[in-house]
Amino acid sequence: MDALAIRDWDVFLLAGRYTLLEQTAVDKLFPACRKVGKSIIFRGPFNLGVLVGRDTWNYTKFPKEIIDKVRALGVVADEFGIPLPTTALQFLLGDEIIYPVIPSPRDEGEFEQIVTCFKTTVPKEFWPTLKEKK
Repeated sequence: MDALAIRDWDVFLLAGRYTLLEQTAVDKLFPACRKVGKSIIFRGPFNLGVLVGRDTWNYTKFPKEIIDKVRALGVVADEFGIPLPTTALQFLLGDEIIYPVIPSPRDEGEFEQIVTCFKTTVPKEFWPTLKEKK
């Protein structure tokens, strides 16, 4: 928000503050960017690992409440047959202000997984169900 106030930027890079686990940017940054016609490049859709099965969350070991939330999200994703990483990536595509997404794969296997996540069809009824369970 401070950067938006000091200059007319073309785009913003947002890392990890709009994910399945965190939406802190929605209340202030998103409306402010919309108001001035700016978009957001997003990095960090997996909260640095916890949404793809790693034991890290935002550069640290995840607290119990985060793993509980991840498990609850995973239950809903499993009900629809959608892998949680797919859910995490495609969640970001639901807001037109975000373009593009930088998922930052660490190797060729992760790159292939990300490509598959983007290509996977997620039924429209999944998102309201997920929102109800959060």
